[in-house]
Amino acid sequence: MNQADYPYNSLGFLMGRATRMMGKHMKSHLTGLELDLAKEHWLILIHLRKGSGLHQQEIADTFCKDKGTIARAVDLLEKENLIERRPDPTDKRQKLLFLTPKGASLGDLFPPISQEMEKQAFKDIPADQIERFKETLKTIYQNLK
Repeated sequence: MNQADYPYNSLGFLMGRATRMMGKHMKSHLTGLELDLAKEHWLILIHLRKGSGLHQQEIADTFCKDKGTIARAVDLLEKENLIERRPDPTDKRQKLLFLTPKGASLGDLFPPISQEMEKQAFKDIPADQIERFKETLKTIYQNLK
């Protein structure tokens, strides 16, 4: 890599910028809701759609976020009545997270918006390149894990 291009042509910079642009795109399509949720909040709602009854640590590990960030996000989501904490029947010291009906309905908004955003983001890129790119990102993650 040419030193004059660093950091603007580095993998981290380019991935971060693309991720932020995708987040802006998602947020622009969710305007009009009475809630102003950050990306972390949406990620938790979406993750809980796949399987409620998760520990905060599982969510933190999935999204490579620290426990404090997830705890603050969970506090806000609980305050907004989007999720609820319930005691873990196998470990009374732990709490499990579940979507409320309100949280589930908000989580249902995400997939069609996300699919449309990906369609726009991947416009003019052949499907085989998209799949190769996704596999490469998974490999990068595993290499750095």
